[in-house]
Formats: sequence, C-alpha cells, structure tokens
Amino acid sequence: MGGVLNDISLRLPFYVAGGLSLVNAAIASAFLIGPIVRRMGERRALLLGISLGALSSLVIAAAYTGALFYLSIPIASLGGLTTPSLMAIASRR
Repeated sequence: MGGVLNDISLRLPFYVAGGLSLVNAAIASAFLIGPIVRRMGERRALLLGISLGALSSLVIAAAYTGALFYLSIPIASLGGLTTPSLMAIASRR
C-alpha cells in the first residue's frame, strides 16, 4: 500500500518550502511592500514585482538542488509587489 509518495521523508521538503513561502510572503506584505510602493511609485513597483516574479520562476525552473529552490522563495515574496500596485493603479481609473 505504501509507495513513494506516502513516505513522509520525501514529502517533507515540500512542506518546508510551502511553510517558508507563507512566512516570507507574510513578512514581505507586512513590512516591505508598502514602503517600497511609496518610495518607488505604483508603476515602478508593478514593473519590479512582475520582473521579480519572472526571475523567481526562472530560478525555480533552473533549480537542480533544494538550495537553489529555496533561493527563489524570497524573490517570489517580493514579487508580491504586483498585486497592490496594480490595484492602486486600477482604482484611480
């Protein structure tokens, strides 16, 4: 009945990565996103967020070790600049 996917030792890195992603996203949202958007402006923050999101996707695609995968987590968290900036721009129009 077991199987490879039922072994917790194989699934644990994915759980750790998911937890780290949530923690990083919460920290970025709480402390970094607002000041960055205020300092850069909504348009520049939007472009930076899109760029960081694309960069994190490239790092994930090229990751051949867990360490490289974990490197993408803070980059992806700062990619969270996209949504608040886009909503601010859209609400003005």
